[in-house]
Amino acid sequence: SGGAGVQLYKGNAGIYIPAGVGLQFNFFKEAMVFTNAQYRIATDANTNYHFYYSVGIGRKIGLKKKEKLIPIPEEVVKPVVPVLQPEPIKIITKNIEVIVLDEATKLPLTSVTITLQNGDGQLWNGITDLNGKTIFAEVAAGNFTIKGLLNNIASTTANIDKNSFNNTVNPLIVSLTHNDPRFTLVGNTIDKSIAQPVANTEVNITNTTQNTTELTTSKEPDGAFSTQLAANGEFIIFAKKAGFISNIEKIKTLGLNRSTTLYINLELGIAETKVGKNMVLNNIYFEPGKAVLNTNSSTDLLKLVQFLKDNPTTRLEIQGFTDNTGNALVNNKLSEKRANSIVNYLVINGVNKSRLTAKGFGALQPVADNTTAAGKAKNRRVEMKVVE
Repeated sequence: SGGAGVQLYKGNAGIYIPAGVGLQFNFFKEAMVFTNAQYRIATDANTNYHFYYSVGIGRKIGLKKKEKLIPIPEEVVKPVVPVLQPEPIKIITKNIEVIVLDEATKLPLTSVTITLQNGDGQLWNGITDLNGKTIFAEVAAGNFTIKGLLNNIASTTANIDKNSFNNTVNPLIVSLTHNDPRFTLVGNTIDKSIAQPVANTEVNITNTTQNTTELTTSKEPDGAFSTQLAANGEFIIFAKKAGFISNIEKIKTLGLNRSTTLYINLELGIAETKVGKNMVLNNIYFEPGKAVLNTNSSTDLLKLVQFLKDNPTTRLEIQGFTDNTGNALVNNKLSEKRANSIVNYLVINGVNKSRLTAKGFGALQPVADNTTAAGKAKNRRVEMKVVE
């Protein structure tokens, strides 16, 4: 601190300059300790230099000042306003069952390709089963057009209105009809030697009336195949598979009523051939006691020709057999002549003679009892043997 002071002592006044410092310590905002030190500088003869100090204590006089309490604002709880969720849009769905029937016979049609199309052009496809049905599951409500296709012929068309989805009926049933004037050939290729189906076999169907040929292939697992046969026609049908010989079947649609007949069933027999294995050719016939072929009734001749054409590297031995009636030497010569007659027929029909040999065994290798007519008939036979 600093400043100026006046001193009066024994009637004499003087001025001094104080210079000092003071400290104060507060305790608990109620009591204090203070000290002061000062050096007084004389300015004239009436004053002296001297050092001055003081120490004191003190406390607050009066009531303690109350602290002002700051009120805590009450939390205002806002009422909970429920958020209203919009009700979900309910999507109506139904199953749509489509049935396709043959128009003439009212029989169900399998393997029909069904197309379901909505108003936006979106497409769904299905295939009818053995009962002529296919189902489109959980279809959302809308306007739909339904149509079918089989053998490149369209069925009738049906429409479903969106309002149909509002009723309680489920599934919605749609019926279509299909009009194909042809008959349907339904067949299987079967290995007759083991009575088992053979798949992946090419089937040749020739319409001899119109001189046209169609090829189809038998499928897994049951060797099934199908095709359409024109009305009033005659057909020759055989199978082609490497290492197999096929029966040749003849079918006529002439005289069949399409309004009552849709399906024609056929079991097409084939048999596997192996080197060294003999196979009996049952349907080859000769004039009695002669080597003259009856080509009209000997359907296995065509079977042999076709087999050799389909297997161009195969070599055959044609074997002739007789029963034990008559002279053994005569029977041996007759059986060999009959075998040669078959070789000649095959050569005439385009088979190279170098692929063929003929042998006659007479009655030496019977397959049945020669004491009965039935046994003798079995022993009079022709066999083929694959030699290469």
